Amino acid sequence: MIKLLKSPQVFIKQAFESVKRFPVTVAAGLALSIIGWWAIKLGVERGEVNTDKAYYDMMERVLLRAGMIASLALPLTFTAHLMGRNKLSIGKYVPMFMVLGILSSVYSDFNGYFDGLYSEDRVWLRYWGYSLIFHLLAAVLPIINKRNSNAVWQYNQTLFIRSFTTALYCGVLFLGLAGALLALDQLFGVQVKGHYYAYLWFGLLGIGGTLIFVSGVPENIQQLDDKEDFPKPLKAFSQYVLLPLVLIYLVILYAYSGQILIKWQLPVGWVSNMILSFSVAGMLALLLLYPFGAKDKWIHTYTRGYYIALLPLLILLYIAAGIRIQEYGFTILRYSLLGLSVWLTFISIFMIVTKNRYIYVIPISLAAVAAIVWFLPGANAWAVSQRSQTNRLQNQLKEIGIIKNNQLQKDVIISDSISVAIFEDVEYLFEHHGVTGLEPMLKIPAPSILKKFKSDSYRDYNQGLYWAARDWLRDTLKTYGIYEIGRSVYYDGEVPIEPAVEAATMADTTLDASSADSLTAAASSKSNSKIYLRNNINSNEYIVPTGNWKKMVSINQSSSNIPFFICADGGHKFVTQFESFDFTYDAGFDTLQINYGSFSDQYLFYSALLKTFTQISKLKGNSNMYEGFNWSDKGLRIEGKRSLLIINKLHMVYCEKRKRFVPNSFSGVMWMK
Repeated sequence: MIKLLKSPQVFIKQAFESVKRFPVTVAAGLALSIIGWWAIKLGVERGEVNTDKAYYDMMERVLLRAGMIASLALPLTFTAHLMGRNKLSIGKYVPMFMVLGILSSVYSDFNGYFDGLYSEDRVWLRYWGYSLIFHLLAAVLPIINKRNSNAVWQYNQTLFIRSFTTALYCGVLFLGLAGALLALDQLFGVQVKGHYYAYLWFGLLGIGGTLIFVSGVPENIQQLDDKEDFPKPLKAFSQYVLLPLVLIYLVILYAYSGQILIKWQLPVGWVSNMILSFSVAGMLALLLLYPFGAKDKWIHTYTRGYYIALLPLLILLYIAAGIRIQEYGFTILRYSLLGLSVWLTFISIFMIVTKNRYIYVIPISLAAVAAIVWFLPGANAWAVSQRSQTNRLQNQLKEIGIIKNNQLQKDVIISDSISVAIFEDVEYLFEHHGVTGLEPMLKIPAPSILKKFKSDSYRDYNQGLYWAARDWLRDTLKTYGIYEIGRSVYYDGEVPIEPAVEAATMADTTLDASSADSLTAAASSKSNSKIYLRNNINSNEYIVPTGNWKKMVSINQSSSNIPFFICADGGHKFVTQFESFDFTYDAGFDTLQINYGSFSDQYLFYSALLKTFTQISKLKGNSNMYEGFNWSDKGLRIEGKRSLLIINKLHMVYCEKRKRFVPNSFSGVMWMK
């Protein structure tokens, strides 16, 4: 009981000691919690009526930036505190001033990406790059002056255990306190709103997690090189969990390599993930088993054998990455993968030569490679990716004739598959680099002009300017025959039958969008041609009728289960709205009138159907208006004064009052003059 009463005192004392030893780190954790609470509060307020959307958009961007900086400050300030307390030759406070300078630079870097024409992915990629480098530095800089592998291992073992302990404590505390709040809500009727649990989580994550982590860090880490405390659970975890996984990956990868040699085929891209997983699991196992290598010869043998076995797999990794790079050019992730492959090659050869003696080289070299790959001006992943994808895009457009004499051409015939592929290339450059890849022929307008574009898309963190630019790019590329998913998703219901479109989409047989031959396919006769429209849902084939048709509109009313004739009304005239259409069916005069925008025409619907389907007048059915049958044909033609209606599918129901089946809904195409 006495020990239980002393527990709060011990906790408070340890908390004060942690604040005294790591004041800036604890302050960063507190800032992270406050930022999280503020963001939750704004999210709750945003759901209320008549809120200022622009204000909340702006605040979300500010808080996201601040949260990123606060989270990056945790490993940096932790490193600076340890380096300062150990009284290195550079001075006690110099490391912290260096940290403040680094964080200011990172904040400026984030500002450029938040305010520019970039997707959120680019901001997050840079954030994770900074986070990786700062954590790697935290793992080695405070102890690097010792240049002793045992000291580095003991220090990182401490960090590893503290990380696990922090996650365990925070998780258990959250579950326990969340259960207590739920009990108050369910048992005593105390209203506990859902966002209160989010407040609790951010409080534990920022304040509680930071205090728990730093409280277990030794006072003098410089004395760790004399420590010979090797936790047996770590050895058991490595020996009985990680090593079997490494061996499983090794067997699979070498079996796959044998299959490649036997069948003489190129490796698939997914093999890169397997090799990287094998590398991470194997290296983690080696690091955890490092201090036991002097006593257990099998660990020393395994270490050397692992790096030797890794080298042939790295060759496979280079081949897999090289194939994709040669075919599709460099992207940010492919360049990062290549950089990681080079690092794995270096560290494998280094560890074989030095017999795994200098494990501190692993985090230092990985941090250096990450800094080069992601942040070295002119040679980072973004710069290399932009150059590669721009050259690839422009060369492709020159080959198919869209670029001639440094000008974009509007009358070039391209198929849907090539059109979509080009759009994806331009979209990648726009999203990750803020350019079109077609400069100076096609440049993104200035922000003052983009603000005039009303974007129909919305995403968090106030990326209205980004989405306005994206909509401008999409609409501009359409004028050159370059579409996002296919022509059918951009016609707003209408497809203009122009020479360039006609030659690219019409042929004596239905075009195969994946075939390169479709590029040169052309219609020899309109009466025998078909038009093949596709979107991200389905594909449809339509017969192109004879005549001077200027545009067509696809009607797919049958899939929406919206009837234009309901027999139960008792009258003879029925009006139905469907998307951009108004249908008026007059059963007395057998006329169907369709209004589409400013266009209007009438059709003798049932009479035309009777000529094609003579048995319809003799059929009997159930008077339930929801029951009937579906009828389909290659194309029921119903002519109007200014248009032609071609029905492909028709749903009919039996009308007891008229003693016959009547049209209920349909899908087809309306061709307009």
